[in-house]
Amino acid sequence: MPFKVYIRQSIESLNDEIVIIEELPNYKRRVALPMKLEWEELSRGGSCRPTLRVPEEISQELYKALQLALEKRGTKPDSTSKVEGILEATKEHLKDMRRLVFEEKK
Repeated sequence: MPFKVYIRQSIESLNDEIVIIEELPNYKRRVALPMKLEWEELSRGGSCRPTLRVPEEISQELYKALQLALEKRGTKPDSTSKVEGILEATKEHLKDMRRLVFEEKK
């Protein structure tokens, strides 16, 4: 994967810092330049410019790297958490069923 995304907490503040590095051939690397996330009022029905434009040729690789960084930080999509919850409930149910079937026969 040619991109690495790092999420870390700032030493000076409570802000998170995101660093995006592109791995190039011959052990060269490039880092995305800093940008400031600024906000402006958006009226109902108003149009807006994109916050960030990601070129199509790098989007999938970049999103995978960002997803991996978020997972390392402990942030999971809601759907993943739901599936894990269902799996855990199923495991507990099977454990109960085994106990009922095998321990009650004794």
